[in-house]
Amino acid sequence: MATVLDDYEIVTDVPTPGGMGVVYRARRASGELTALKLIPLDRGGDTDAMVRSERRGAEVQRLLSQKDSHVPKVYDVGEKHGVFFIEMQYVAGEDLSTVIGRTGGLAPRDAAAIAFEVASFLDVAHNTVCDDEETSAGLVHSDLKPSNIRIVDGTGVKILDFGIARAGWHTATTNQFGSVPYMSPERIEGRIDRHVDYWALGVVLYEMLAGRLPYTVPDGPSHPERLQRLVLSRQPAPPLPATAPADLAAIVAKLLRPQLSARYQTAAEIKHDLDAFLHGRPPAAAREFVRPYEGDTIVVSRGTAAAPAAAAPRRGKRRRIAPFAGALLLTTLTIDACAVRNATSHLAAALSPPSALDPDAAWARYEGIRQWAFVPWSLRRVRPMVRDRLLRAADRVFADFRGDAPSVRAADWASARDWLEHAVALDSGDLAARARLACAAGHVLRIKAEGRRGDAQRDLILRDAIQQFENAARLDPAAPDAYLGLARVYSFGSVDFDRALAALTEAERRGQPIGRRGHAQLGDASRARGDRFRRSAATVRGLPEEPGYLRSAVRDYEQALAFYARARDFGLVAENMRVARRRLAQVRQRLADAEQSIERQGQEQP
Repeated sequence: MATVLDDYEIVTDVPTPGGMGVVYRARRASGELTALKLIPLDRGGDTDAMVRSERRGAEVQRLLSQKDSHVPKVYDVGEKHGVFFIEMQYVAGEDLSTVIGRTGGLAPRDAAAIAFEVASFLDVAHNTVCDDEETSAGLVHSDLKPSNIRIVDGTGVKILDFGIARAGWHTATTNQFGSVPYMSPERIEGRIDRHVDYWALGVVLYEMLAGRLPYTVPDGPSHPERLQRLVLSRQPAPPLPATAPADLAAIVAKLLRPQLSARYQTAAEIKHDLDAFLHGRPPAAAREFVRPYEGDTIVVSRGTAAAPAAAAPRRGKRRRIAPFAGALLLTTLTIDACAVRNATSHLAAALSPPSALDPDAAWARYEGIRQWAFVPWSLRRVRPMVRDRLLRAADRVFADFRGDAPSVRAADWASARDWLEHAVALDSGDLAARARLACAAGHVLRIKAEGRRGDAQRDLILRDAIQQFENAARLDPAAPDAYLGLARVYSFGSVDFDRALAALTEAERRGQPIGRRGHAQLGDASRARGDRFRRSAATVRGLPEEPGYLRSAVRDYEQALAFYARARDFGLVAENMRVARRRLAQVRQRLADAEQSIERQGQEQP
């Protein structure tokens, strides 16, 4: 059966996620590399809305690429062989999300240079007029985030994914598409204008400097409404690390001011301040900013002067008090050190052997000690022991899921996620632990979505789960676990045979055999695609297009039976085989009838 891919030489066989579709790296007949974005048209659900959005985004991208080098060129857009496609310029490099995940944060000058490039793009976009049926106004990207910012040659920038870009300064919309962590309060409330891009740039710049998002809530990915409430509360963002220069922190603070009127009003203003920082001049935002200090020092709110220090005591009195104060401090530290040493010794004994103490109890005891320990180094002996206990407990959950007959449940993944959060808190530089944390969070979301059949939020939760698994794959490219999670999503959640097969293939390359469970999943995904072709055939019954859909359904049912044959006696395979055989027989009979009908019609024509 012909496909869009037949017109290209595919350079990467396994597609990568691309917003609402998948993207192949392909070569045109001329030899030029391109990025080929595909969205199947027979997926049902919100496919029509996605295609309309992507088509409009491609038009916006084509227009902007003619004006700004930050935007990849668009070569072709259309529908062919049951697929909507966009062919665009291939951009080598890394997504900013990958860079942040690998480094844990960028050097301040690099972060500022990247933000300047993004602001330059926004200056062009917001001053580019697009005439559509709603309004004639500047263009708003409305989905700026690290995964949509491509880094080229260190700090060069290309802006990707214009699927929800639109014209208009005051366009009301829903939050169906977009990423909550990068949404401004006004965006959550339904208003899309240029300010949503400025806020998103502030979040991205904060994330580049801190290695973390400014606004987070427990279990945020599975409960986006909690994060929305936090952003809508308009609380100031937590202070940046002390490594962020004060002038750059001032720019971030102005980008993320709670009140819209106090933020930057144009991209040109943002560019001016970033350029000033990069060239050693004080930005305008610095005049409005008093830095909050972190750690054990006093916190001074933005724009508020610190309270004056108390009047200094007379020198003679200070001399009399100093020896007593010093002795009291020494006594306190000595008592604290003895108590901490005693508590850590008991905890260390409880952790030997490593499996002796429950991980939750180990963490609770560690936190209890940490909260009253004056000096952090007093915990250096027990910290790696607690971390090892947490990682071992989480590893058992992952090992269970890798087996052919896993018994792991939602509560187990939630526990693994919590243990890994604690382990990462003890050593944020462990990329493998951060990858497993993202993977566990993805499974929590996946299971939540699988239990919400017919729920409007289901697809959004699945997208968040996919993002978590993709992040895990970037953080630890050698591990198979993220791909096993993706295979499960594409087999049972957002059913997509090609992606399920690609994920299992990637897991196998990393040492995880496909096994009976994998073959059963591929059988289910292939059978589901056959069902879609069968339903599509019913909508064109008696028309020339019907046999094509029926042949595709036959192919998928036969393929499903071949996969099921490699997974006999596994789960519900026996029942699923009976269903596939029955539907295959029905489709074959209908195909024979349709072909005979077409043949008779041909004979009757003069």
